[in-house]
Amino acid sequence: MFRYSHSARVHPLELRVLEPLDDHAVRYEPDNGSVFLAKDLMAHLKRILDAAAMFNRTGRRSRQRD
Repeated sequence: MFRYSHSARVHPLELRVLEPLDDHAVRYEPDNGSVFLAKDLMAHLKRILDAAAMFNRTGRRSRQRD
């Protein structure tokens, strides 16, 4: 789902933890650096991101009307 594209510096205040990950839901392959997440965890994260996107769209619309 995600692929490394480049390095970047990020200020700690710009980081947000969406969900702590349990070891049983993550598989890391050190040979190629791939990380796999369990399907149920991916579905949960997608719901979180979809809700955040809906909130952001709603927030932008209400600000534009003011």
